[in-house]
Amino acid sequence: MSKLAKPLLFLNLCCETIFVIEQRLKATGVSADNQAKVLSEMVAYVFGGKSAASILQPDFQKETREVVVAMCNCSIMKLDGSSMDKLFDLAVMMVKYKIMCSKTLEQIVEISLLHLDQVEDIIRRHVAGGGGAAAADVASTRRQVKSMYDKLGPGELHRIRQVLLAELQGQRVKISLLLSANIQNTDATFKLPMPYSARLGVVSVYDMVSGKNESQTNLPVHDALSRPYDFYDYSAPLGSNMFAAPPQKSESKHTDAHILESSFSVAFLELIHGGGEWIKRD
Repeated sequence: MSKLAKPLLFLNLCCETIFVIEQRLKATGVSADNQAKVLSEMVAYVFGGKSAASILQPDFQKETREVVVAMCNCSIMKLDGSSMDKLFDLAVMMVKYKIMCSKTLEQIVEISLLHLDQVEDIIRRHVAGGGGAAAADVASTRRQVKSMYDKLGPGELHRIRQVLLAELQGQRVKISLLLSANIQNTDATFKLPMPYSARLGVVSVYDMVSGKNESQTNLPVHDALSRPYDFYDYSAPLGSNMFAAPPQKSESKHTDAHILESSFSVAFLELIHGGGEWIKRD
């Protein structure tokens, strides 16, 4: 994997995981204090101290799943093996969808920055004092990411995007949130945004060093390749928390996803606090 692609994959997976955990904590009726404790502990594990600096190092050796599992298990919340598997698959598919939806090379970095903004917002809403040290840690990580990737040219950004897509290519899991909106097909493939009409069929060549556009070629595209109902445009910016603002159902002709709406759900342990320890509700 490209050394610059791996840090983005780590950060985006951790952010998507935090989005899901926040939604599930609310749905299972966990108290506000314990929601704040779980979320702040997870954020501190990934973004606090030297953690973020380590993850952003190109030679960081840990595997993505290892980091996500450790982040989830660092708090008072505990997940069983099945729930952890589903959580990880969900985070992977959400990251894959957003990367595949990117229309410009710059969006690869923009997705990550907006993910971090959303995590900071979650912490500020849940943790007293405007999020305290946890919010500051996320903001610091955002500055580091922006500094690392803003200086990259189109060639390196293209390579990062291709490496990320290659890494995620084999991941195909049906997600109820996407199925119910007809964004995902029954074979777990996605409906992607409609390409910009002015750019459809345009091949651009950039200089690897200067980033200058050296040439453009317009390839003929048959009208049948751009049928509107084969595409789906999610209205919110890429990197948004889709669990906080679920996408609206599309009117696609080519999916029967509603049949499988309940075929995949994230079944977390429902946790209650009893006797000073966290236990599984029967």
